[in-house]
Amino acid sequence: MLENTMDVTVKNDGKEYTFGFYLWKHPGASPGSGSLGDLISAGQTSLFERTEPKRMTIVRNADVRVKSKAGRVVITVRGEKDLQRLFSSRPVEVIFKIKYPNEPEISQTIPIVYQ
Repeated sequence: MLENTMDVTVKNDGKEYTFGFYLWKHPGASPGSGSLGDLISAGQTSLFERTEPKRMTIVRNADVRVKSKAGRVVITVRGEKDLQRLFSSRPVEVIFKIKYPNEPEISQTIPIVYQ
């Protein structure tokens, strides 16, 4: 069961991708405790491509990194192939989502600034 997420969704070249942090736990498992960094260390980082309306497929060997820095979540994608996959058509925005157990999902649309 997916317990925690901190991820980014972007649409590029007619495809949708989601990447970031994910923590799954077995139903009935006790909640953990610790810092934001501890939480991030306990989960996984992944890149998914929407392949059907309700199906996401993992993109193997994607270089996605998530870390805690000064109480903030930093999600980084590296590698030319992954950057092209996500941003080649220069999308203008992404959606950042956070979901914690027993809390409503927080979602915010963020404009992309290219430099």
